[in-house]
Amino acid sequence: MNQTIQSEMLAQLNASRLNGFPFFAYSGIKPISKMDKGLVLQCPRNPAMVKFIEFTLDEGRDTYNLKFYDNKGNIKTSESDIYADMVAGIIGNTLNIM
Repeated sequence: MNQTIQSEMLAQLNASRLNGFPFFAYSGIKPISKMDKGLVLQCPRNPAMVKFIEFTLDEGRDTYNLKFYDNKGNIKTSESDIYADMVAGIIGNTLNIM
């Protein structure tokens, strides 16, 4: 995956809104790492006790996949085949911050 696709993924989230506020400002989530197929996002404390989100692009389907991890690295839940306009809402609902 090249730098351009990762930048587009960040731009998509940055343009998203949660409860009328910019996604990153409202959620406190920070991108911390780039992977071959996506990004790793770090979450602040939240009711769902999710620490990291693996945010990847499925280029064949042109959709996104999300995996939510706890502090120990265990997968709490995952979502697949998500369209770009749905990503911020799913993250907000999963973290119970909406």
